Amino acid sequence: MRLKKINYFNIIIYTMYIISIGYFLLNKNYTNASLCSVTFIFNLILRYLYSKNLPVLDTNLYVIGSLFIFFSLVLGSSFKLYDIVNHYDDFLHFGSGFLNVK
Repeated sequence: MRLKKINYFNIIIYTMYIISIGYFLLNKNYTNASLCSVTFIFNLILRYLYSKNLPVLDTNLYVIGSLFIFFSLVLGSSFKLYDIVNHYDDFLHFGSGFLNVK
């Protein structure tokens, strides 16, 4: 059951990455498209490490880490949520605290 939930999570987050990359490519915003592509590749590497069952990378750390990367780099930087939403950075700093809790 654990692997099935992670597969659904991966499908959702990979779809959001692909939609974001496509959106920026259609708008000829290649800087943000490349940022989304690099973070997508980094997320694939994180998924690979998770699939190797490393004792350091458990399910909660994988999910929260993937969400933090998406929210900070794709939504925050590429879609400019740092400028649009007040205290978005504070929200991410609060959320990143869950990366340290085990």
